[in-house]
Amino acid sequence: MASQLQPLLHSIRAAVNDKNWHSALALTLTLPDICARIETGQKGKRRYIKWWTDNFGHSHAYGSGPSEHVKGEEVYLLRCAYLHEGSDSLDAADRQKLNALIEKFKFVISNDHLKKQRTTVLLNVQTFCLDMCSRVEGWEKNVLSKDPNMQNRADELSKIYLPLRISPTAETSAAVTVRLMRKCTKCGKTFPQEEHESLCSDCR
Repeated sequence: MASQLQPLLHSIRAAVNDKNWHSALALTLTLPDICARIETGQKGKRRYIKWWTDNFGHSHAYGSGPSEHVKGEEVYLLRCAYLHEGSDSLDAADRQKLNALIEKFKFVISNDHLKKQRTTVLLNVQTFCLDMCSRVEGWEKNVLSKDPNMQNRADELSKIYLPLRISPTAETSAAVTVRLMRKCTKCGKTFPQEEHESLCSDCR
């Protein structure tokens, strides 16, 4: 099965390679939203938080105590602050409602990954983004790929189609038929979308 999430992960990794940190981080913070929607068919903060908890657990520890790790509630609040306001400070009222301990995340380009300064946690932006991509790939392989309903929901993800190609020898007065293309879910080859729902002629 072709990876429906690979275009998103490729975009994040390309942004990281280009050191386009803000774009990489913005798309990275949407991944739990996307995966939770595919997994449950529902959306909302509780689904986001649960997906992070299920797939990251205590892996982002910044201390040795039982609660000294980045929690789904805190990542969700970061997602809201960053995507809605361009901020990395978590809303005080929302933090209280969700029992979030971290007040602020500071993204750095250094080795100070998962270091705590009072109520601020430092995260290496490259490590954070690439780790999220790896976790999503693992989830896609171990969870998404085994559930047809999830696969159907994943097929609903927004796609960007290849540009229309017109032969240079075509007469300028000739009628042009627009053919939208889609990617084969089996081999990845592109084909006119009206030919089949998901498979190219070679795979049907």
